[in-house]
Amino acid sequence: MKLHKKIAVYLNYQNANIIEYNGDDDMVKNIDSTFTHQSKMETLNKGENTMHQKEQNEQHTYFKSIIDAVKEHNEILLFGPTKAKDELNNLIKENKHLDSISVVVEKTDELNEKQQKHFVNNYFSKKLPTQSI
Repeated sequence: MKLHKKIAVYLNYQNANIIEYNGDDDMVKNIDSTFTHQSKMETLNKGENTMHQKEQNEQHTYFKSIIDAVKEHNEILLFGPTKAKDELNNLIKENKHLDSISVVVEKTDELNEKQQKHFVNNYFSKKLPTQSI
């Protein structure tokens, strides 16, 4: 029987909580974007074009670190209040090495870590495969 490794990512443009679902106690790993308000202000002084370029580079690096953290899983749930989840989903779809991964995107409100774990547990427990004998 093939093992289905499930993982969820609650994200916005500043940080991501990666929640590995195992049915018991979920592990949470945090990844933060390095493009902060302070770095935005510093690069804005050099020009708006420079600021946008730096923001895009930092965002690409941020999304790549998230993909690296989840690429060994069969099912990925992306959820959160911003469009960051949609952008990450598009990057995953563009990567042919990740074609075998099932990705679902869900819009949610702002959630604290406890609510995020609850959301993940509810989502994946409803999707438990039925086992035939």
